[in-house]
Amino acid sequence: MRMRRFFHGLVACALLAITGGGHAAQPPRPTVGVYYFPGWYRGKGDPTNQWSEWRRCIMKTPEPRALCGFYDDSDPRLWGYYTDWMAGHGVDFIAFDWYYNAREEALNDSLANGFLGCVSRDKVRFALHWCNHPLDIWKHPLNQSREKLLEMTDYASARYFKQPNYLRIKGLPVFMIYDVDQLLAFGGFAAVKASLSGMRDHARRAGVGGLHLVAVYSRASAGYVQLCRDLGFDSFCAYTYAGTRHPPVRWDSQNIPYDSCVASCVENVYPFLSRIGREKDLVYWPTTFSGWDDRPRAGVEKAFVTSGNTPKLFGQMFRGALKYADPAEPFVMVEAWNEWGEGACIEPDQRYGFGYLEQMAAALGRKPGKPRVPSAGEIASWSVLGPQELGAAKAIEGLPWEPKKPIYLETGTNRLVAPAKLPLTLDLRAGGAEVQAGGGKIERRDAEGLLFVSASKDPQVYVRMPEVPIDQVKRITLVAEAGKDAAGGVPVELFFLTALYPDSSSFCSAPLGLLTAGKLSIATSEIMGWIHFGTPLTAIRIDPGEKAGARVLLKQLVLE
Repeated sequence: MRMRRFFHGLVACALLAITGGGHAAQPPRPTVGVYYFPGWYRGKGDPTNQWSEWRRCIMKTPEPRALCGFYDDSDPRLWGYYTDWMAGHGVDFIAFDWYYNAREEALNDSLANGFLGCVSRDKVRFALHWCNHPLDIWKHPLNQSREKLLEMTDYASARYFKQPNYLRIKGLPVFMIYDVDQLLAFGGFAAVKASLSGMRDHARRAGVGGLHLVAVYSRASAGYVQLCRDLGFDSFCAYTYAGTRHPPVRWDSQNIPYDSCVASCVENVYPFLSRIGREKDLVYWPTTFSGWDDRPRAGVEKAFVTSGNTPKLFGQMFRGALKYADPAEPFVMVEAWNEWGEGACIEPDQRYGFGYLEQMAAALGRKPGKPRVPSAGEIASWSVLGPQELGAAKAIEGLPWEPKKPIYLETGTNRLVAPAKLPLTLDLRAGGAEVQAGGGKIERRDAEGLLFVSASKDPQVYVRMPEVPIDQVKRITLVAEAGKDAAGGVPVELFFLTALYPDSSSFCSAPLGLLTAGKLSIATSEIMGWIHFGTPLTAIRIDPGEKAGARVLLKQLVLE
């Protein structure tokens, strides 16, 4: 009895030491960042300037309508309100979409004159989010060579990284890169890895200590996370997960109910990527989004929309993201403050007021109080639109403007089946498994394998198989060879058909990698949502290539 009490006493003392006097240690509050799309000053005083998005698309649609009107965001007075609202509701930094190419900077007046010219700028930090995708505004061809990246680093170091309220992690300025694939187009893996290392060196020489590099990656592939780690990135996040087709929405649906986006992020995306980040030693910043609706830019027929967005649902997503912030570097991103042309806005508007910000504040345990708002005179003074344009915009507010309806998958029912004998080899050579091709043709099938030639950007080879319980499969391997003319390899993606989801779904899929010769393999633990695909597994679709003319020799598909 005495020994037992002594042992219990030791345990209690140890627990007190760990928890700090009997109270569980609270994880640090995540640093919250919000993306900001700049350039809303365009067209001020020039009604003929169609480059203004206010004029070109927002004023011509019934919604959205910002609380601050059709504003000029290079006006520091506007930023006086923004910095108050952000700081009061828990936004710690702004990730400015930053447009730069070959010594040319664009859409920068919002940052340079608006935010940095504001007397209350120090209430919120900022970072550059380099939007390196192609645009038709550049005077020179897109150039992301090592030389140009080092020039860009020198420029950003001198103009931005030394600003006192620039975001730093462990003393290093944070630099976010939107499109890693675009970078890789300039020389491939080795060249980009060397360029990123050179950027750090130039930042050190410029006196800012180096760089903390963040890959902005809006998908969910373990292999891609590993790629970003190998390139030398320090962290990764997303811009949005709106484009992920969540079940039961079909792959070609132009409307996704927002509540399904919330459920998928909280139940699948965040836990999966936070785990993969830990396994790959790359910190994950969970990313939230208030919705997506690009009808103002694209029109109803071509638009992609998340429907049913509300501040309350966004609050659920935001709370889910907070739970999966990495304690070693707790950051959460929000898309976006003001993507008015794409329907992703937490900035106060006429429909929900401060609803989105209030949800964030509540989740963070903040009580911001009643915010001050601009007067009608102030809103008029910074308006990009003139009186007649404002009248035309007012006249169409509230008119019916319905998006396309969601298209849903045909779903089945999960079934229990007997365990299969593994490994299971699906032979793709002559006399092997039943196959069906689409988006290309089977040129031959013999003892060597199945030679498939793609004829579109969506080639498909369906492989039928004996039913296998999905939780029994731990690894999938494709044995194949790419044609000799496939420089750099052929990208391969797998789609999984089950009793629950008998049709192809982007949710039930996984990129397998670049095929050259030999085999590609993936553990099912590195496939997001694997256990939610349904059971049993009934077929696998192989998508070899993303364009016409790809030639692949498929030999075996092995399930272990």
